[in-house]
Amino acid sequence: MKNRADELKKAIDSILIERHISKVTNTVTTKGELLCTKYWVNSVYRVKSGKSINKFIKTGNWEPGAIYSSPINGHILVGMERNSDQKITRYDKEGKKLQDIQWDDKGKTLYKSVKYITENIKGDICTSNFWARSVVVVRVLGEYWFSYTGQESQDVFMYRCSGTHPGL
Repeated sequence: MKNRADELKKAIDSILIERHISKVTNTVTTKGELLCTKYWVNSVYRVKSGKSINKFIKTGNWEPGAIYSSPINGHILVGMERNSDQKITRYDKEGKKLQDIQWDDKGKTLYKSVKYITENIKGDICTSNFWARSVVVVRVLGEYWFSYTGQESQDVFMYRCSGTHPGL
């Protein structure tokens, strides 16, 4: 009998081989489905049981990048890029668009380059804003909460991944 991890690896390999490229991000849903972004076709694909690969979300003229599947409510958060614009789009577990998060309350763009996305138990979203060398946190409704750019004693703050405390 095949191992579930082996099935998922084969699915990822088939996606990577298609374009000989490694700029594919992925996440796993609470149902055990693998979600992969394919920026060159502006889509998110879903892999069920390591066998079928289906286009799940079309992102229009936005290139999907970072992706996160919430264990809390099943929502899918996708970092998107178009020209120099960046945003995070929230989808429900069926792939229906629910929300775009792009600007703060003053109309200033929140992101320069979303590389990693996660959330806390309350649904607040934490992202690495790579080129801005910061972490950006927004409340569950998409309202800007705060940014962190490191300590004054640091020469360069390069945030490359994200995680949250389950109780926060």
